[in-house]
Amino acid sequence: MEGWQMKKSKWLLLAVLGITLFGAGCQNKSQDTSKSGTSSEKSSKRRSSEKKTSSSEDKSAQSSESSTSSSSSKATADQSSSKASDSSQAPVTTSRLSQLNQQLSRLLVGEKLPQRVPVSAGKVLNISQTGNSRNYTVAYFASAQSVALNDASLAQQTAFATVQKKTYASASAAQQTINYQPTQAGLPTVDLGTGITATQEGAAGSSYTNWIEGRWSLAVRASNINGEDGVPLAKKAVQWLHTAMLPVPDVHGAVNLYVSSASTSRMNTVTWSKGSAVYLISASDPMVALQLATSLK
Repeated sequence: MEGWQMKKSKWLLLAVLGITLFGAGCQNKSQDTSKSGTSSEKSSKRRSSEKKTSSSEDKSAQSSESSTSSSSSKATADQSSSKASDSSQAPVTTSRLSQLNQQLSRLLVGEKLPQRVPVSAGKVLNISQTGNSRNYTVAYFASAQSVALNDASLAQQTAFATVQKKTYASASAAQQTINYQPTQAGLPTVDLGTGITATQEGAAGSSYTNWIEGRWSLAVRASNINGEDGVPLAKKAVQWLHTAMLPVPDVHGAVNLYVSSASTSRMNTVTWSKGSAVYLISASDPMVALQLATSLK
């Protein structure tokens, strides 16, 4: 009997121990499940947060691209506006000289005309013409207002420059009218720049600076009485002719410039011959004479 009770006690003890172990296992499993759920929940929250961050970054990038695109569009619009503004300020009419040259070309067929005729600020260029293609004079005026070619009112004004042509009986007769001055040896020299050396001499209260360029002789006259120096003007002329070309004469041509001359006179001259014709450009300003002569076309 006692043996049976002992066996029964052992079975009860084993049952209690089993129940206890089973309960502990279930509790551990529940904790693991809870932890797993918590971890899963945390992972889900983290992924959600990352998605939100990524979405926020994407929106920020899109916003930045939109802003950049907007700025680029605005810059393009500004540039287009600026170009349109510049275009509206561009000249839309043919220059006064071109208009008058077109009319002269119909009167002096085949003749070359100056493409550069400077006029004082506030003045307007006007032109008169007499003669034909063999013998003519084209006069240039700086007027207060523009008038038609050969307008009668120009007869009351003084031209600041003229272009003339005269045809002679022969080429030799034409060449004899050119005041070509060859260089003289033994005179003092002066460097005018760009490889040009001039000679200097004085006579009758004036001093002359002379040099040769190609078929041309050039001279600058200065008044000793007025204390003038011809070298600065000679250097200015040489610098101009370093980039601009005078007409090519058949034999010789001559340029005579003055340091000072009255505005009503045309003492500065450029003369050359072509066949039996002699061309003469005269102007009150020495550099204007050179500009007309080097822009013939």
